[in-house]
Amino acid sequence: MKKIIILAAVTSFAASAAAAPVIYIHEGSGSGTLDGVAFDSSFTIRALADTDNIVSFSGGLAVQHDSATIDIDGVGSFDFLIDTRTFVNNRVELIGFSRSDGGGTGGLDLFNGPFDPALGSYDLGAPFGPILGDGELLQWASTPVDTTGGVLFFDSDFTDARFTAIPAPGTASLAIIAGLAAVRRRR
Repeated sequence: MKKIIILAAVTSFAASAAAAPVIYIHEGSGSGTLDGVAFDSSFTIRALADTDNIVSFSGGLAVQHDSATIDIDGVGSFDFLIDTRTFVNNRVELIGFSRSDGGGTGGLDLFNGPFDPALGSYDLGAPFGPILGDGELLQWASTPVDTTGGVLFFDSDFTDARFTAIPAPGTASLAIIAGLAAVRRRR
C-alpha cells in the first residue's frame, strides 16, 4: 500500500511539473543594431516561463519569463538581460512579446503578432500553434534592451510573425526519474 501511495504522489508531481514550464517562440524579421552593428535578419525569440505565474490584465493574460534568448540570423544568439514577458490580448486576438514591469502585469510591447481568432480564448497555459500572420516591431528605442551581446534595437516596422508555444523538454522525464529514485531509496 505504501508503494502505491508513493507512486501516486510521484505521478501527481510529474504531471504537475510537466504541465507548468512552457517555451514561447516568437519569430519575425527586421532591421536594427546590436551593440551598434547593423543587421537586417530573421530572428527567433525563445522564452521559458512557469505557467503558474500567469497573471490577468484588462483584456488578457501575461506571464513573466524565467529566461529569454534571441537568435538573429547571421549575427548570433543572445540572452535578454531585462525582464520580459509573453502576453495575449484575448479581446483583440493578439499575442506578443514585451518588457515586463511588475511581475508580468505591464510593460512596453516589443513584438506584437500575429493576430488570430484562436487567441480569443488562449490562456497561455497550453501548447499552441504554430500560427502565422501580421506582426509589428515597436518601442525598442523607448529604453535600452540589454542583451549579452550589447544593446539590441529594432527599427519600428511591420513584419510577418509566427508564434508557437511548446512544453519545455525534459521536465516530465526529470520528475519521473527523481520520483523513481526516491522510491528505490525507500526500498
